[in-house]
Amino acid sequence: MARNRKFDQFVEPKYLKDDSALETSKIPNRTAVTTSLTPFIPIVLEVITAAGADNTVPIVVVEKMIVTDVHMVNLGAGASSDTVQVKNGSTAITDAMDANKSAGIITRAASLSAAGITIAAGGTINVVALDNTGDDLPQIAVYITGYKSA
Repeated sequence: MARNRKFDQFVEPKYLKDDSALETSKIPNRTAVTTSLTPFIPIVLEVITAAGADNTVPIVVVEKMIVTDVHMVNLGAGASSDTVQVKNGSTAITDAMDANKSAGIITRAASLSAAGITIAAGGTINVVALDNTGDDLPQIAVYITGYKSA
């Protein structure tokens, strides 16, 4: 297979395997927030909650991670007082995002808690969907974005 030389300028050759596939285990840690313009590769976790009653979806993080953004997409119509919150164990990462929206609507977390954004290796991210009344909570896709940290 021919090597895509344009791709070389974005990823160092030592991170390429078989001339084309990125070897994810070799993604470098981002050790500090700097203005040096050193690129890093974001991690995106997709979590689909169950429809109906309250539910929590746990995700065990293999390597230390810093959460930089969270947003959700309603996969069905929500009802009043339905919410979704992302937590680091029991510590809140996001505010309670309102799920009382039409299908397809994107809702971004209004804030991230500095106390909750660092997930230790082996730690658990909990996506907590609360129905509050009526067992009418829609399925919701939650996207958690961050980067691998040292």
